[in-house]
Amino acid sequence: MDWGSASPFSLGWWVVAQDDFIHDNRRIPKNAIIRYREWYGASGPNKGLKLPADAVAKEVVRRETDGRGFREPIAYGILDPAAFAVVSGPSVGETFARHGVYFRRADNSRVSTPKRMGGWDQVRWRLKGDEDGDPLIFFVDHCRDAIRTLPMQQHDDNRPEDLDTEGEDHAVDDIRYACMSRPFGARIEADEDLNPLMIRNAFKLDELRD
Repeated sequence: MDWGSASPFSLGWWVVAQDDFIHDNRRIPKNAIIRYREWYGASGPNKGLKLPADAVAKEVVRRETDGRGFREPIAYGILDPAAFAVVSGPSVGETFARHGVYFRRADNSRVSTPKRMGGWDQVRWRLKGDEDGDPLIFFVDHCRDAIRTLPMQQHDDNRPEDLDTEGEDHAVDDIRYACMSRPFGARIEADEDLNPLMIRNAFKLDELRD
């Protein structure tokens, strides 16, 4: 979840494909993530609902509970780490927890660093897909705000690997958190990793087996 009050918040519900399967004549690969529900808290273009955290938490519980009172099991939730900041009174994250909506801090890495893939690379990697050309991230058609805002993102003029944060990036940040919670290809080999003078490489230690 990407939290916001004066600006929109974005909450997505995801499921992970446990095996390859065919849907609508296309292949959904194993380990693909699928956004099957969302709640985008906006009152207008890039304007939030200005709801307090407790009201949002109660609505989340309602949306996860069916008419018989059964609440769907959620394996884990991730929330914008800024929402755990304590300014005056309980943080947004603590308020959610008091109402039965539990989150852990999302990995807020945006760009890649040596040996570690950043959030936007994770999103691009999943959009690009596997070796067969099938994407590893999907959106059901009623996740309209994610589908609407993802293609419209612009690069930051001063930091080309990052996005322009002045845009409507709330659903996209929510997507980035989801991708970072189940990273793929997170290790990026730097040039020194391939240096033949390194002991590990000279003696091929990585190839030794028990």
